[in-house]
Amino acid sequence: MIMITTQQLQLLKDGNKNAFEALYRAYNARIYNFVLSMTGNAGVAKDITQDIFLQIWEKRLNIDPEGNVDGYLFK
Repeated sequence: MIMITTQQLQLLKDGNKNAFEALYRAYNARIYNFVLSMTGNAGVAKDITQDIFLQIWEKRLNIDPEGNVDGYLFK
């Protein structure tokens, strides 16, 4: 499991694309599998997962680098 550091979250909040890519690599499969378990449809799960990461990027200023990443992503 890839861990995301507080520093990476701060960089993401500041608009760093490499930090976003690290978050994507760390959480993409987990989010996809969660959504797939909820929808039962691989295509829909892929689309929703992409939408989630788009929203993360667009709302990155709301990220608390000291907060719980899992709690933020899976709320």
